[in-house]
Amino acid sequence: QAMILLESLEVDGFKCLKKIALAFPTDGTILIKGDNGAGKSSLFEAVYFALYGKPLVYENKYEDTIRYDSQQAMVRLRFTVDGTSLTVTRKLRRGKPTEATLEIRYPGGEVERIRGVRAVDKRIVQEMGGLTGDALLNSCFVEQKKLEKLESQERAERRRSLLTLLNLKRLEELG
Repeated sequence: QAMILLESLEVDGFKCLKKIALAFPTDGTILIKGDNGAGKSSLFEAVYFALYGKPLVYENKYEDTIRYDSQQAMVRLRFTVDGTSLTVTRKLRRGKPTEATLEIRYPGGEVERIRGVRAVDKRIVQEMGGLTGDALLNSCFVEQKKLEKLESQERAERRRSLLTLLNLKRLEELG
C-alpha cells in the first residue's frame, strides 16, 4: 500500500475558511482542536476536496462551498506518495466551471503537469494506489457525529478503536 504524507494545505474562500496556510509535520500525530463552528471539519473537507474534487457536504451545487463573502474558493494541497511530490490546486468560481491542476515531481527531478478536473481526479487516485474517496472516509476520517459511538463503547473496545484510528496499533504490538 502507498505511503501518503500530507505536507501543506492552503485554503481561501472554502466553506468558512479564509486565507489558511498549514504545514504538516513530517512525523507524529496531528490533533485539531477548536470551538464549534471554528472550521475544524472544513479543514478536513478541504483536504478531501483537494484529493477528490468534490465536497463532502453541499446544498445544490459545488459552488455552495464558496465562502459567503467571496466570489471564489481555492484549495491547494501538497503531499507525497512514496517519495513522489504532488501538488493539486482546485478553484471554484461563482457561475464558472471548477478548475483543477496537478503537478507531479518525481524523485529523479522530472515534472509532469495535468489540467482538467476529470484528468486530475483520475490521476490522483492512480498515484495514491487506487485509494478512492469512499475508502479514505471509511478508513481514516472520523466524522464528528461518529465520536459519540466511541463514547458509548466499553473501555477496552474504545482503546482498541482509538489505537487503530491514531495508527498506534503497531506500536502497541511492539510494546
